[in-house]
Amino acid sequence: QFKEITASTPELAFVRSGDGRGPMWWAHEYGRHDIVMLLRDVGVSENHVDRNGMAPLKKESNKGNIGDRWEDTEVTSMLWNIINENRV
Repeated sequence: QFKEITASTPELAFVRSGDGRGPMWWAHEYGRHDIVMLLRDVGVSENHVDRNGMAPLKKESNKGNIGDRWEDTEVTSMLWNIINENRV
């Protein structure tokens, strides 16, 4: 589902929440390297920092890989939540 969203509307992959995090952040945080690759393919940077000055790659290196608990539907749900929060 996430792959279909980024393929049809790639600009949504660049949406970020109020804390400065977005899909790339969540993909790294939960060890979803498949999602990281999809986001890289549409040009999302792994170097953008959040409001605390942390970048996704730094965050991932401080946390164990818990990707087995992270579902594609969760990333998609977070993305839609941010989109809805930012609608005017």
